Amino acid sequence: MLTRTVKVHKIGNSKGVIIPPAWLDQLTGNKAVQNIELVMRTEGSVIIIEPLLKPRQGWAKAAIKAHARGDDSLLIPDVFEDEKIE
Repeated sequence: MLTRTVKVHKIGNSKGVIIPPAWLDQLTGNKAVQNIELVMRTEGSVIIIEPLLKPRQGWAKAAIKAHARGDDSLLIPDVFEDEKIE
């Protein structure tokens, strides 16, 4: 866990803190991140900042990898015996 003391700065009508680049790298896993979206929430007296994960983000790449490994086969048959039309 990283710990650092920071100062709160006035930014217009709001307040802000500087987030060290290494912390953003840890959140996003990307060294060249700019204009990323983060989710901020509070739990009691703690402010929690997390990367915004968009729905289905990375699913296409994961599906390609699963197919390459053969992990995309059906777990149950798509047609059951009593559903077959003759």
